[in-house]
Amino acid sequence: MLSDRIAAIGSVTGSMTLGSFNTCNPTHQIPVLQIHGTSDATVTYTGTIFSEPVSDVIDFWANFNNCDATAVTENVPNTSTTDGTTVEKFTYSNGDNCAEVIHYKIANGSHTWAGSAFASPGTNYDIDASK
Repeated sequence: MLSDRIAAIGSVTGSMTLGSFNTCNPTHQIPVLQIHGTSDATVTYTGTIFSEPVSDVIDFWANFNNCDATAVTENVPNTSTTDGTTVEKFTYSNGDNCAEVIHYKIANGSHTWAGSAFASPGTNYDIDASK
C-alpha cells in the first residue's frame, strides 16, 4: 500500500472502482479534492458497473476523514456564461487532522479539464482545475 506516502488526493473526472470501498484501507485521514462533470460520458457521475457514483466517493472520504456530515454548499460565480456549464462547490470540513473533502460539481460538464486551453463541449471556464 502507498497510503503512508499519499498526503492528499486530487481527482478530475475520476472515481473509485466498483466495490473499492471494501478494500481501501488508508492509514491516515486524507484531504480530497474532486472535480467532476454531471455529463461525463467516460466516467459517469452516477457510476457504472466499473466505477462508483461520485456522490458515494465523496461520502466515503468525508466519513473516513470524520468530516461534518453536511457540506457547506456555494454556487461558484458563472463568469463564463457561454460554456453551457455552472459549478457548485461542496465543502465537508472539520475532519480529523484538518482533512476536508471538497467537491466541485460541474453541471453539464463533460470528461474535460476545467479551464483547459483546448476548448471542447462541456468544458467549464468558471474554475481552473490546474490552479
